[in-house]
Amino acid sequence: LAEIAVSNNPYAGIGELPEEKEQSARLAPMTSFSNTPYWPDVNNLSNMVPMPQPLRLGPWLQLEQRLNELVRAKDELHVITGPLFLIESLSVNPASEVIEPTAYYKIVIEDDELVVFVLPKDLGQFDSYCNQVADLNELQRMMSIDFFPGRNLQQSNELLRQLNCFK
Repeated sequence: LAEIAVSNNPYAGIGELPEEKEQSARLAPMTSFSNTPYWPDVNNLSNMVPMPQPLRLGPWLQLEQRLNELVRAKDELHVITGPLFLIESLSVNPASEVIEPTAYYKIVIEDDELVVFVLPKDLGQFDSYCNQVADLNELQRMMSIDFFPGRNLQQSNELLRQLNCFK
């Protein structure tokens, strides 16, 4: 019965991580939550996502490190992060396919200003996260999500500069 249940599950494969730990990453990094009450949550499966090693060890890690530095200087910064799935065609049985994110996003918010990054999965280890700045409206359209209903947030060149992305 267990095999039948798994083979008929339309969501099978979506939340599963690759066998090798080198291919997965935390959406919210452990270093951001050390010595906080949220520390146990960083190892939840909902915080893990398959991610190619060059992206994980390059632009993704660099952005996380810079965010950690910025939070230490500001005390508070809000970050929304997650995978971006772009499904090209519908499948009768999605359990037969492994569905991986096409890209990963981070929205960095301070007060009424923000910066949006969308990092494609094929970024190289030495590519810059600064070249991956995106438009919030475009990300929301691709995801069919309104992240900030009723709020008018503006793209911030100052926040971008504080993230070491100079324009």
